Amino acid sequence: MTRLGASKVRSALIFGAALIFGASSCSLSSSSSNYDNSLPDSGTLGSPRSNRIARVITHAHSPYSYDACDNHPFPDQTEPNCLPHLKYAICQNRVDLAFMTDHPSNMAYNEFKDLVLSDGVSDTTVMLNGNPYYNQVGSCANGATPKILVGYEDIDLMALGMNQHLDTDSAKRDALYTEATATIVAGTVVSQLEAVDAIVVIPHTEQRLLADIKATGPDAIEIYNFHANVDPKIRLSINYPPFLNIPGILTYLVDPYGQLNADFAFMNFIQVYPVYNTLWNQLVTSGYSVTGLGGTDSHENAFPEIADDGERLDAHRRIMRMMSNHVLTATLDPADVKTAIRKGHSWVVFEGFGTPVSFDYYATIGGATVVGVGDSGTLSGASAVITVKAPTLHSSSPQGSETPVVNLRLKQANADGTDTVVATSQNSDLNYTTTTAGVYRAEISIVPKHLRPYLGPFSDEADTEYLWIITNHIYLK
Repeated sequence: MTRLGASKVRSALIFGAALIFGASSCSLSSSSSNYDNSLPDSGTLGSPRSNRIARVITHAHSPYSYDACDNHPFPDQTEPNCLPHLKYAICQNRVDLAFMTDHPSNMAYNEFKDLVLSDGVSDTTVMLNGNPYYNQVGSCANGATPKILVGYEDIDLMALGMNQHLDTDSAKRDALYTEATATIVAGTVVSQLEAVDAIVVIPHTEQRLLADIKATGPDAIEIYNFHANVDPKIRLSINYPPFLNIPGILTYLVDPYGQLNADFAFMNFIQVYPVYNTLWNQLVTSGYSVTGLGGTDSHENAFPEIADDGERLDAHRRIMRMMSNHVLTATLDPADVKTAIRKGHSWVVFEGFGTPVSFDYYATIGGATVVGVGDSGTLSGASAVITVKAPTLHSSSPQGSETPVVNLRLKQANADGTDTVVATSQNSDLNYTTTTAGVYRAEISIVPKHLRPYLGPFSDEADTEYLWIITNHIYLK
């Protein structure tokens, strides 16, 4: 993520927000409630069909990205708190696996022993075939034990969980990692990434062409990207007002009465653009069983200003708390988690609204054969019951006296890029019987009334409906 304009532009927006905020301050409600800003251990989120839920970050940048740390990355890093902030975020949010996706500059010019971000003291660098593979973090104050894996993101391609570089020569691997789509399709970089057990992903799907995605043949695509919500250039490129939400975000920095909690600033701008669904629907209905992932795309390079809680507005912890991927896996071993991601055994969760518990999505064919999220099943004349289990809030999630409204929607993807809502339910499980072959996913939205005490003067946002969970697909043939 590049910084959002020059400092003068940001200062002007902050000033404008101050005028708006100050003009209405006389009618503001009492200060927002305190709460535990960490996330619960994923082992307490339920065990859908005997699976283990893993909380996974699939797009994040360390000081080894050229534009991270307010554009002061390694090796000339002048933001000494950048790496500690990143590791604190992974620990505090109890992320099980963090797939780093650093830009080839500087990532390509550094070795795995450095890219795994081990502190060399409490952390353990796990080896594979005699080479550094990932960091088993042991330095979390809360006892969390996340794993940090290496990957990269360039304009056209993203790789998750590589077990080694593609070449021993840094200049050659930089050239491989920065290949454009035409070269990727014609060349061998995808097969080379597969050889090092990387998950091949198309990032920033909102700016991609369907033909290029098909030609690349990725394991996954991004169906949401935080960066795309706030970057004016990206918003403009997909015909959205570039600065529409920025003043509202910056209002969280102009808070003379301490009434705003910056962890909820995302409610001011979060949006899953229709282009994501259009491309994903077209892919899955044309024979591509491609996994949908949500990307935090955190850099700590957009809003260095400090909010009332003492952290940057764009703090890694804040952004990683907002959204993650919940993956259904056998164990937390990277091999199992990567297999589960490739199979689409996962859903995107906007966890800033609260952590869902006991959610599941599956189909039962003929009363016997269970087809889980991401999997395929054949009807063979039988009917299928598609089940969407209604999630509840984890007991540790911020919540006041009101109860949220949770809406469940089952959608069938259409070849023209649209989708059709075939069944709905509110605050209860959804069971839909069908004999129609097709590609189905569940979307869970939430009206977060439970968050009203935490929103201060923006308490009306507690009455707005937001997407909470987006599942991958079930394929009925």
